[in-house]
Amino acid sequence: MRPVEYPVEPVPSGRKPLQVIQLLALAAIAAVVFGNTLGNELLWDDTALIRDNTFIRQWRNIPSFFTPRYWNEAHPFAGHYRPVRTVTFALDYSLWGLNPAGYHATNILLHVVNVLLIFYLARLMLGAAGPGRAGPAVFPFLAALFFAVHPIHTESINFVKNRSELLALLFSLLSLLLFVRHFAPGRDWSRRARLAGAWFCLVPALLSKEAALTLPGVALWYAVCFFPGRALGRALVRVLPFGLIMLGYFWFTQTFIQPATAAAVGAPVPSGLMQQALTVVKTAGIYVKMLAAPFALNAEHAFAIPVSPLTPSVLLSLAVLALIAAGCLWLYRRERVAVFAVGWIFLTLLPASNLIYLASRPIAEQRLYIPSAGFCLLLGYGLARLWGRSGRTAVVAGLLTTIVAGLYAGVTVHRNTDWRDALTFYSKTLAANPNSARMHCNLGYKLCERGDYEASLKQYWTALRLEPYHAILYNQLGTTLVKAGRLEEATFYYETALRLNPYYPEAHNNLGAELMQAGRVTEAIAHYRESLRLRPYYSKAHVNLALALSALGRSEEAIGHFKKAISVDPDYAEAHFNLGVALVEAGRLDEAADHYRIALRLDPDCAKAHNNLGVVLAVDGQLKAAVFHYRTALRLEPDCAQTHNNLGAALVRMGRHEEAITHYFTALRLDTKFVQAMNNLGMALVETGHVEEGIGYYRSVLKIMPDNADAYCNLGVAAMIQGRYDQANEFFRRSLAIDPDHPRATAAYQESLGRMGPAPVSGLTNVGGK
Repeated sequence: MRPVEYPVEPVPSGRKPLQVIQLLALAAIAAVVFGNTLGNELLWDDTALIRDNTFIRQWRNIPSFFTPRYWNEAHPFAGHYRPVRTVTFALDYSLWGLNPAGYHATNILLHVVNVLLIFYLARLMLGAAGPGRAGPAVFPFLAALFFAVHPIHTESINFVKNRSELLALLFSLLSLLLFVRHFAPGRDWSRRARLAGAWFCLVPALLSKEAALTLPGVALWYAVCFFPGRALGRALVRVLPFGLIMLGYFWFTQTFIQPATAAAVGAPVPSGLMQQALTVVKTAGIYVKMLAAPFALNAEHAFAIPVSPLTPSVLLSLAVLALIAAGCLWLYRRERVAVFAVGWIFLTLLPASNLIYLASRPIAEQRLYIPSAGFCLLLGYGLARLWGRSGRTAVVAGLLTTIVAGLYAGVTVHRNTDWRDALTFYSKTLAANPNSARMHCNLGYKLCERGDYEASLKQYWTALRLEPYHAILYNQLGTTLVKAGRLEEATFYYETALRLNPYYPEAHNNLGAELMQAGRVTEAIAHYRESLRLRPYYSKAHVNLALALSALGRSEEAIGHFKKAISVDPDYAEAHFNLGVALVEAGRLDEAADHYRIALRLDPDCAKAHNNLGVVLAVDGQLKAAVFHYRTALRLEPDCAQTHNNLGAALVRMGRHEEAITHYFTALRLDTKFVQAMNNLGMALVETGHVEEGIGYYRSVLKIMPDNADAYCNLGVAAMIQGRYDQANEFFRRSLAIDPDHPRATAAYQESLGRMGPAPVSGLTNVGGK
């Protein structure tokens, strides 16, 4: 392969220290300007992608992130294929757990790397433009400086989800730099390796975000702007493999990745080619304005679809675009760097330009992270040309650079504080755009999390008034109504969400939960199964379905779904607890104890798990351990009558009757109709010689529950102690009439018939429970 040379600026050895200083300064500036993001929360979609995404918690899942099955069945949001981003989340989790600072630090690091790559790209452009054609050597520093501090990046760096933008640009820049360096003089093997590396880097760029599809166009545009005739022809040939990779990516995603289902039905969209074209023009104008004047930034920009070419926003956009196009034509042979930078902006804007209308969010600042690189190259180039002149012009250039960079940095630092926490972010976004239904919905969700249900409902009502066609709104409104105790209303809103979007797994799961509460178990199961058909790895739906199956006595099926939930989310404490309950009912006590222990390792303050583990240990004869867990449960939940009863039963078995009586009395104070505690208190009193007092509690049980076999059995035992065998036999017969297989009543009755004296204390029925 014969090398095709083009001008590349050599780097004199004397300038390397200056270059190192510039790079260190750029890295420090970028890190400092975005340093105040480290204290910010994970919010908005970050909660689903990171906090609630259990798949990122185990490295063994990383290979699955590249499979269609994960994106179609397990990923929180359908319709996108961005496995590289998800891999970085898994790596972050292994380092930081769920500490938001670690995720923000990674975003800052990626941004710093992109700043340095912009610097290097500008240096190549400086050399390619030829001596004196791109201003002094300050150009790379200025371009990278403006990129380091540009305020439009706050959404991409603060919103961890938008790491996809950072990664896509990083791999795109690597690919472009390797592609360009392939044409520099050098050994054949080195040049071939660079070209192969350029093609390879397109793959992770695409797997970070589909916006990288514009990279081949950018590479081709670079060749058009900077390569002479023969080199340009060879560059066109070298670009072809990029196109093949793009086609392969497009085929794969269209064939195997399911598209996102619409969350909104009835949302306005452009009607006809005219409105579509006007929408693209208006969108481009808005984005150019944001790049040039990145102030009054907001996560929710209002956007009205233009209906006429005479709409002021369309006319202004057309005028700006026409001026830019005319300027490029005039500058094409004079200022290739500027022309390339402008081409970068508009090529990379194509995915965000609403060519395919992005109804859920027509305008988003995050989509400008990649196009902003072109703008910063253009701005840095313009000021560098001024720096290259002498006298006052250079002074003015230095002053302008200081003002612009300082202003950008100040706005960025201030804007970062808007992302401090969810309430701050949603409130400030709504202050800038009160008509954002999405932000009213998000604020309502956060207020619901904090327990302020009335304020939450007000936000949802406002959102529905603004956009009454969003399934997400109805689903989340239903959830808030459930927490507020308004169950019947919640059912209506879940059903409405499913009418708007029948393929909404969360709404099916939530509606199933409400039907379960209403006793409509079969209908609930149908919705749980549909939820799992749509999202087979939905752990909450597996748990809910298991609970419904348990209610129907289908314990083995229930155990299977509990185990599936745990296989998806091994740290799901509630699933381990419920599996323990199901295993107890199936008589598999050792397995149940294991899952109770796991639940307690994950959630040491779960009083129910301590209580239930105590029950299993007591059955196994490990009374000291059982008492420890009962006491722990009562420390966490002092007013649980069942735990007081269970602790009393264990203490009786240990011979500590007086302590047991105290706990039985407490259980009855908390629940005056707790028949188990009444029976147990009666037994403890009888065993300590207070027979008549114990008989009184047995009779109290029968007033509440006339068919309680234990109470009749215990009355019979008390009568035997008093020597009243005929009356004792009558009580035993009544107990056996209610429960013919009652073991203690059977044994005590035989003993009474034999007139062998008072029954031993062991004839009493001591009742514990879960």
